[in-house]
Amino acid sequence: WGIWISFDMMSGVGLAAGAFTVAAIVYVFNLKKLYPILRPTILTGFISYILAALTLLVDLGFPQRIWHLIPYWNIHSPLFEIGWCVMLYTTVLLLEFSPVLFEALGWKAPLKLIRSITIPLVILGVMLSTLHQSTLGTMMTILPYRIHPLWYSGLLPVYYFLTAIAAGMAMTVFETYHSARTYQQKF
Repeated sequence: WGIWISFDMMSGVGLAAGAFTVAAIVYVFNLKKLYPILRPTILTGFISYILAALTLLVDLGFPQRIWHLIPYWNIHSPLFEIGWCVMLYTTVLLLEFSPVLFEALGWKAPLKLIRSITIPLVILGVMLSTLHQSTLGTMMTILPYRIHPLWYSGLLPVYYFLTAIAAGMAMTVFETYHSARTYQQKF
């Protein structure tokens, strides 16, 4: 179970970090040159978080109790913070990707609303994903005797966040390259 959950949550969710990184680069830092890869990257992040949440529901053993996270707060647990950030960030990713659906359906009012709150949504997404990625590193610092001294550091939360950005950008390059090659597009 430990190897599976490590692979799923620590690696799989890290690959989805390209969504908040590219969104921040495009909207917050105003680098519009990367706009063509924004939607596929957000879609990849959204799918990755949905799959991580579904596999986590299976792994928990009592998936029907997932709603307990909402009324029963355990503010001293890193898993509490991770659970809330995953739920909220998945919602933010859904809202960030919703203009694609609204454009396809021709719904102008919801599209205008979402476009008016895009930058606050992106900032909220960056904050939630930063908290989530760094708390995954915090989980490793809880039991220092379970990690080899060569790998243990008080900076593990920072390392997890930075490696999530690197893995997310690598996944973005991978998906952009393969989709451009598949659809004969030039970026």
